[in-house]
Amino acid sequence: MRIEAIHSEPLPDGQRLRAQLVWEQAANTPFELYLQLNGPWPVGLCAADALLLACAIPALAAGEQRIHSPAACSPLLLIMLPGLLRLSQYWNPRYLGSQALPLLQIPQRSDASQRAAPRARFLSGGVDSLHLLLCNAQPGDYALLVNGFDIGGQPGAADPALFAELCRRSAPLLAKLGVQALHIHTNLRHLDARAGFWGDCFAGFALAAVAHSLAQGLGQVEIASSGEPIGPLVQSPDSLHPYLLYALGSERVGLHVPHLQLGRLDRLRSIVAEPMALASLRVCNFSSSAHYNCGRCEKCVRTALTLQLLGQDPAPLFAGLRLEPRSLRDIAIDHPAVAAMYAELLSNMPGASWQPWRNEIEALLTRWAKQQRWLQGRTLGGRWRALHQRWQSAGTRS
Repeated sequence: MRIEAIHSEPLPDGQRLRAQLVWEQAANTPFELYLQLNGPWPVGLCAADALLLACAIPALAAGEQRIHSPAACSPLLLIMLPGLLRLSQYWNPRYLGSQALPLLQIPQRSDASQRAAPRARFLSGGVDSLHLLLCNAQPGDYALLVNGFDIGGQPGAADPALFAELCRRSAPLLAKLGVQALHIHTNLRHLDARAGFWGDCFAGFALAAVAHSLAQGLGQVEIASSGEPIGPLVQSPDSLHPYLLYALGSERVGLHVPHLQLGRLDRLRSIVAEPMALASLRVCNFSSSAHYNCGRCEKCVRTALTLQLLGQDPAPLFAGLRLEPRSLRDIAIDHPAVAAMYAELLSNMPGASWQPWRNEIEALLTRWAKQQRWLQGRTLGGRWRALHQRWQSAGTRS
């Protein structure tokens, strides 16, 4: 992959960074990547480190043999990136295969400057980013609101009204905390829009790319952890794992993942205590400007149940919510972190009144455990599936 035609341009209300990405091995058309900042920002956007992080995972997934750029990058980032790509490949062979890593044909930057003082943290409206904002924000900090990641991240699914609603709902809380919002627009996620690729492989690198684009004006960027209870690997291996995010920093900007020790229950408790934060809560993967939280998906039901457990009526926050134990029967767990969060809920439901919920959560976790045994080939059906995949692989090689 070649990174070409890198340029930054002023806009009437901000600035935009652009680059042309040319695939060399993959049969993909050239991609016009942009990252746009709306609002005042005292310095220019940093191109080199941001573009490298934006391209690294998609280039690896596409089988590109090199990443070439004329823009000099952080020496520390160039040292750390190959190890992080290999770790991501080990965690995600489905998407990233086992091929050789792309050669980084990129000059090193020799003027590693001292970190600047201002701090920032990403804000999506979710439980984890709101909790991080409440706990760590200081007057003069920045909040990074991105249009093109979870909002408008899929090609053809742009929802500017939803992003505007996120900005509107979060504005009172940011004003109270003395935090300035930076509105960022990008098509970075469209580099590889396959289902699952974003969370498993790409999201952490994309967040780091945005942080590095602002490195001339920021010294530290905080990224919220998932709220998953800590396990042997700290958290489930995916692109937002704290090990990856810590290592994706550089001499110019450090990336930090605070509050690993706190689960979703404790985080929501902090949000309930601040009405402005609660009013801006957005957890739904299917949200729109008309229905900020749909009230029916797994995340909405789990969050509403947690709020009810904390004594907070969830109905005003969720459209069409019908919260009852049987609601969990139509839900499937799709990630180890989600299973751990239900287990945390289960351990915090004392008394007879919660028994129907405990029964449904236990059944949900049993279904999840059975599915994992099947995927691991530890059931008869799972062993047959593994044999079938092996036969298919052998036929392909022959």
